[in-house]
Amino acid sequence: MNEAFYAGVFTQMLKALQVVHGLNVIHMDIKPDNFLFTKGLTLKLCDFGLGQRLSSSGSKITGTSGTPIYMSPEMLRNSGCNSKTDMWSFGVTAYVLLYGTFPYMSEKYCRDAVMEVIRLGYPSPLFHPCQACERINVSDSAGKFLRLVLRREPGRRLSAKQALEHPWLAMARTEPESLLPSLKLMLTSARDVGAFGSRKTMNFTTPDKLDGFLQMQQDIHQGQRSEAVKSSRASNSLSATGVVPQHQIRVPGTIAASTLSNFDALDLQNIPGTEVSGASRSSTKTDITI
Repeated sequence: MNEAFYAGVFTQMLKALQVVHGLNVIHMDIKPDNFLFTKGLTLKLCDFGLGQRLSSSGSKITGTSGTPIYMSPEMLRNSGCNSKTDMWSFGVTAYVLLYGTFPYMSEKYCRDAVMEVIRLGYPSPLFHPCQACERINVSDSAGKFLRLVLRREPGRRLSAKQALEHPWLAMARTEPESLLPSLKLMLTSARDVGAFGSRKTMNFTTPDKLDGFLQMQQDIHQGQRSEAVKSSRASNSLSATGVVPQHQIRVPGTIAASTLSNFDALDLQNIPGTEVSGASRSSTKTDITI
């Protein structure tokens, strides 16, 4: 468990957010607890119980919901939220896993005090390992990456797509393992400060059709994948008899980097049975497979 490992984890997290945000959906409760590993270390984003849909990519929602320590400054100022609030929560998640402490902490270990520190932005983040882990080195490149996703102004904060293009993610994944220190102590410290489970979600349970909408998107994607597989098999059969297809046929896999462009291009306005106006919330859980 080192920077290379976390770079792979963060890449999967960001791919999930890119897909969700491409559907004009905000998760609203990004934190370590809501990412699940399969046995093969494939990451899944879960629990859309607070998720909301925007009427358009430029619209915002108001109100306060989520888990306080991961909430964005704009949410706590009630100045309106969009997909960048998920990016802030992702930044907090990445920060606590890399540094063993939260970027914004208060002397009083309580919800209201923490929310006030985040809203005011003081004391500001150190971008340095916690005191118990201060002898462990975290690269400057990782710090630069986190600064970009933890910008307090939403307009200057990286989107999921922009974050995926940051050089630290690629550099950390290709760094020789022998040169990277273990960050297991950071994980222990993150657990000690409440990064897993002890920080409770502020729950809102307003049933609606968000889960059905997300399930429908996955069904559409799986249908497209099945058709592509059939076409690919047919073209391979033709090629074996000496007939070469005129166009290259690409077979998408699960929702991942290679299929994001196809997935985001779905015309939500023209899919029967969908509603694209107004924000919505969901009270149950849906997994997005990455």
